[in-house]
Amino acid sequence: MNSDELRAIRTARASLLPLNQRTAESTTVAQGRDKKTHAELNDMRHMAINTTCADCAAKHPGWAALPHGVFLCIDCAQIHRGIGRHISQVKCISSHTYLWYPDEVAIMKTMGNERAKQFFGMAQRPTSASDHASRVKFAKDKYEAMKWAPDHDAMVVSAPAGAEATAEARSASTRASASSGASRFERKRGAARRGNKARGGLKTTKTKTMAAVPMPLDSTMPTMPTMDTMDT
Repeated sequence: MNSDELRAIRTARASLLPLNQRTAESTTVAQGRDKKTHAELNDMRHMAINTTCADCAAKHPGWAALPHGVFLCIDCAQIHRGIGRHISQVKCISSHTYLWYPDEVAIMKTMGNERAKQFFGMAQRPTSASDHASRVKFAKDKYEAMKWAPDHDAMVVSAPAGAEATAEARSASTRASASSGASRFERKRGAARRGNKARGGLKTTKTKTMAAVPMPLDSTMPTMPTMDTMDT
């Protein structure tokens, strides 16, 4: 599971509304899409990655658990129903008994049984957990305590994917280049300061501007020849 998939799962889970926050308008929309929604859900449960119950080896699961986005058999759905709606809410897919909302369909599409194995860190329960109490404990450990789940934050940090990795690499390169350029500038400025200090600093010489001295009006000054006198 890459970081993009993990973010999509987190977003879908966070966007899932509880039943008491459903509006009359959203219910009307869901009712209008009911036939199409169930066809979509049935297509999903028949995909190769979802043809086995997320908690046991039963084939062709017809139920789902929210907000976990997993497909379950009817026996495991009963276990989930018994651990409380605050942990897991089950809905049937193979019949039109339950009304499905778009955000519920979204989490089923985003997660699915294959990604759930990586997200929760455990696929099917051990064969030794066959009695009711052991199955309840397994469901709580897996979905409530997330006992076997990997460190999702570490997955995001250590394994950026696709465009995210490229953007991060470019950003790191830009930061390194900027830092290197700033360091070179500081070194040059420091060297210049040390050179100035060794020479006693730079002295600037002010240039004096000479004032214009008017020429005296002297009658003895020679007269410039005219064109007439030049001809003679």
